[in-house]
Amino acid sequence: EPVLGANDGASGVGLLLQLMRHVSEHDVKLPFDLGVAFFDGEDGFDDCHPLAGSIYFVSQLAPGDVDRFLLLDMVGSADARFVRESNSNQCDRAAMDLLHSHAAAHGLGQNLPDEARSVTDDHTPFIDAGIPAADLIDLGRSDTRSGFPPEWHTTHDTLDKLDAGMLGRVGDLVLAVLGDPAYSEPWPAPC
Repeated sequence: EPVLGANDGASGVGLLLQLMRHVSEHDVKLPFDLGVAFFDGEDGFDDCHPLAGSIYFVSQLAPGDVDRFLLLDMVGSADARFVRESNSNQCDRAAMDLLHSHAAAHGLGQNLPDEARSVTDDHTPFIDAGIPAADLIDLGRSDTRSGFPPEWHTTHDTLDKLDAGMLGRVGDLVLAVLGDPAYSEPWPAPC
């Protein structure tokens, strides 16, 4: 049966759409150009590579097109646990530190534990290309073997599993990090 992906895929997309609306409507000034890309790590499996969208996107970039990348993946569960994704922590520790340092101010202190776990996701092609990249992903569950929410990759990943309050707090966190001068000056060294 089809997996609807309300959290795994759609929650990040919804948050990015709202972020674009908010930046435009409130004339938010950032010290850099903000680009948004939509792809999900489940582009393939049967007929192509699972990261086909992000691999292709990165392959089409000219040097300097993207200076830094932040992936929002599975950001809608009420009890999300956004651990320090290990590849992100190694490649763009500054972004991971900013996410964790701003978390408490946005009601997310408990949701960003200082734990590490690794995942291959749409940020990986950016890292492989030497572009600093971080993945804000719900990956710290101790009650599931994968670390992902229990509805991950099941027919139970439905809208009722999303929490509007969590999406709002994560959106506020992302805006705080993007607006923090430490996020853009100086740019981190390539991975």
